[in-house]
Amino acid sequence: MAVLAGCGDDAAGTEITASDLEGSWLKVWTAEPYEYSPGDYADALVFDFSETEARAVFYLETVQVGGFMGNYTIGDDEITIGVTHTWNEDNELIDPEGGDGYPEWNVSDETYVFPFTFAAGGLSITTPNEDVIDLEKTAFSTIEEMP
Repeated sequence: MAVLAGCGDDAAGTEITASDLEGSWLKVWTAEPYEYSPGDYADALVFDFSETEARAVFYLETVQVGGFMGNYTIGDDEITIGVTHTWNEDNELIDPEGGDGYPEWNVSDETYVFPFTFAAGGLSITTPNEDVIDLEKTAFSTIEEMP
C-alpha cells in the first residue's frame, strides 16, 4: 500500500504508513445497532490491518454478521481496499450436500474507498454512505494470556 501525507489535524505534515495502521481497531455501538448496509445491523466492528491486508468484521450480539477483507493502499487521505472476500450472511450459497446455504467468506472483486483521519489512538473512517465511524486501537488477549 502506498503511503499518505497529512491526514487530519494531529497528523498534518506527517507521513502515515501501513505500520501506523497495523493492529486491531474497534468500534462498539452501545445505544442502537449501526445499519452498515440496508437492513443489516451490527453493534460492533473490528477492523484489522496488517502490513498489506485489511479485514473488517461486523458483529451483532457476538455473532459475525458481515464483513470484507482484501489488500489495501493509503493515499490522498483515503484507504482503498481491493476486496477479495465478503461475508455471506444471507445463506445464498447452496450446500454441496443438498442442505441450506450457510454463512462464509466468499470470493469478491470490489473496491471500497474510505476517507479517513488518523491520530494517535484513533482512526476515523467515512463510509460510502458518508457515516463517520470512530475506531479505537485495541489489543485482544489470547487464551494463553488469560489468567
